[in-house]
Amino acid sequence: MNKMLNISTLLTKLNVDYKLVGKYSKFNGFSSFFEQTGKSCTFIKEINPYTIEVLSKSVARIFIVNELPLIEDDCKTFIVVKDPRRVFFTLVRAVNKQAPIKETFIHPTSIVSPNAKIGQNVYIAEYCIIGECEIGNSTNIGSYSKIHDGVLIGNCVDIHDHCNIGGIGLGHVWEDNKYVNQTHIGTVLIEDFVELLSYTNVGKATLGTTRIGKGTKIDFRCSIGHNANIGEHNLIMANSIISGSVNLGSKNIVGAGTIFRETIKVGSENFFGMHSSVIKNTNDKEIWYGSPAKFQGKRTKIMELIFGIRNNF
Repeated sequence: MNKMLNISTLLTKLNVDYKLVGKYSKFNGFSSFFEQTGKSCTFIKEINPYTIEVLSKSVARIFIVNELPLIEDDCKTFIVVKDPRRVFFTLVRAVNKQAPIKETFIHPTSIVSPNAKIGQNVYIAEYCIIGECEIGNSTNIGSYSKIHDGVLIGNCVDIHDHCNIGGIGLGHVWEDNKYVNQTHIGTVLIEDFVELLSYTNVGKATLGTTRIGKGTKIDFRCSIGHNANIGEHNLIMANSIISGSVNLGSKNIVGAGTIFRETIKVGSENFFGMHSSVIKNTNDKEIWYGSPAKFQGKRTKIMELIFGIRNNF
């Protein structure tokens, strides 16, 4: 980025409460604190002896911090805020914000059912297959994704490349000495502001609805089983499996590679460590680790510090 940006102007527009200490207000882009570029803006998550050492050799110009470091350098400007990481990435989003799509675009290589209901300002990328479904306004569908018949997708949803939404689930029954797949006649409901990263699969309900609640974010290569009910604003990391008929509350943080056994009920605001196998019901605000996952304690500020959990809420 060659254009110089004014940190004070940006923070004022974003209604951020801050204190500026230093003589510079202009910078030419963003960088990581540990891989800085000259005259850039970065942030320091925590002031400690190690970050002070790095800071003494820094080439960035503007540093977003939650307290002033004990260092004197006329070439550095410090922006003191309550939450440096959040403010930094708010700035990054504001500067790099893409212009909204002003009309619906469907790539000519995609196949769309004539009975599909497509909202306004929808973007459908290359080689998608869109069945007889309903897609809300300002939703993006990535390349090579398939949306099956009967799926309901809300507004401002981001479905990245190679996702499969509403296909048949692994719902077999034993009949006449062989497994027979039950006919799935349910649907999938994806509510507003959900994001599904690449290679995620969401199975159609056998009966009823597989639901992903408003604002939930699901990482790469996750599997959501048929009839799962996922609440609002969950954060589900890569390679996780939500088995069939799991009821997951809201604002849970699910570590990478975690598996939830079918039909269990999970509360809200829990934390599940990486590669946990959750086979029991949980309550609210708990910490679970291991395979099988074991209850580690209630999710308090002290426990979050012990387990290194960042509280997003």
